[in-house]
Amino acid sequence: MRKIYEAFAFLVVCSVFFLDTINANATTLQQLGVQKTEEGFRTIFFLKGELPEKVNTKTRPTVRVQFTKFEVLPSIKPDEILTTSIIKEVKFKTGKKGTITITIADPKAHVEYIVLPTIPPKPGTYRLIFDIIPSGYVIPVEEPTSLKTKQEEKIKPEENVVSERQWKVKTVQKEATTKAAEIEAIPFDEYIFREAEAAFQRRYFNKALVLYNSYLQRNKLAHRKQVLLHRAMAYYELHKEEWHKYGFEMIQLFEEALKETGNISEVARIQCIIASLYRRLGVVNRAEKIINTLMSKSLPSEVLGCIWKEIGLIKLAKQQPVEAISSLYKALSQQITTGERAEIHYTIGKILVETGAYKEALYHLNNAMELEPTIYQKTPDIIKQIGTALFGMRKFKSAQRMLIWYLNLKPDSKEKDLLWAQIAECFYQQNKLKLAERLQNHVMVEMPDTEGAYIIMLRRAQML
Repeated sequence: MRKIYEAFAFLVVCSVFFLDTINANATTLQQLGVQKTEEGFRTIFFLKGELPEKVNTKTRPTVRVQFTKFEVLPSIKPDEILTTSIIKEVKFKTGKKGTITITIADPKAHVEYIVLPTIPPKPGTYRLIFDIIPSGYVIPVEEPTSLKTKQEEKIKPEENVVSERQWKVKTVQKEATTKAAEIEAIPFDEYIFREAEAAFQRRYFNKALVLYNSYLQRNKLAHRKQVLLHRAMAYYELHKEEWHKYGFEMIQLFEEALKETGNISEVARIQCIIASLYRRLGVVNRAEKIINTLMSKSLPSEVLGCIWKEIGLIKLAKQQPVEAISSLYKALSQQITTGERAEIHYTIGKILVETGAYKEALYHLNNAMELEPTIYQKTPDIIKQIGTALFGMRKFKSAQRMLIWYLNLKPDSKEKDLLWAQIAECFYQQNKLKLAERLQNHVMVEMPDTEGAYIIMLRRAQML
């Protein structure tokens, strides 16, 4: 099972990390090194170009890596660097179907490998890392606190850490110069966790998901709570615009994270997201039940902001606009992010436009635009709502400009016939009669049997 997992993990990680780096050039070995770990030895190959065609760890005492085409910088001398008590020999075969062959002194040694980006990431470059563990080494059964203990040991005076962990790796640059480098010896599982967290913080959610799943498949307990939560958040961020397609999968991942999370605020925040997903998926009663349960608890302001916002949106889904606005105002009084505040102002403004309170609506819509100037890029509807509010206030020149802007953003809008009719009316009210007439004719010819065409016909009848 472990061998199957190794092959699967390699293929998945490769497919996510390096699809954009693969090209027809030869793979070049640019740098290599070895370090002593607690279990055995780690060899690191810094490569540029295509990924390996095949990595075979089953033919021990040799481990073979095959490439479509392989080259080695002439200044690299593997015997000076890689020969250890475990690694007997390293050979390179260059050219087409080139290989790296590692001969291990212990034929029963356990070998693990992983492919990771370089640090810092560079286009077309990656690290191929092997951990070689002697057959005599007993792999300890990991307890939930074991890794924490290891981490506490690392927080000793810095000079001790350096003296115990220091190792040198020969660096070969394009100019054939060399320099020394130091890499901290940490377990593979910790390696994967750190890479996943770095990807999550940089919002590389696809990469983070692959690494979080890889960590969980290793059945490690040290970071399990954080990994489950961040995996769910990464999946949510990656697919939140397609909630109608991935919503139930998001809920499943969040509920799995809930089983491991004990922090009250964290639990409430996750449940609020789950309620939001249920509401958008049309399961409004289930969403309302979750929110009512949360309201009975004492929670911090940032969580209450999410809850009151969700209550407002649930009321709106149940056709209760007055109650919805009241709840959304309560959300604005809590500690929420600027993006959430802008979204709430937009929602209130949209409700007020539909009820005909154009002046109040314009206040909230303008607030949303001031708080988040790029909100119209992900929510173009805000431009249409501003234009509609201005039209209702008889500010025809400004309304015309906003409605045309919206149609430039959404040329295939389902309401384009009605909006063009409103723009034609704006021209008419500004005494631009020829423009108004031409636009009205365009709507009646190109969009017959639509609401916009009927409005124009009625308007012309009134002017007779």
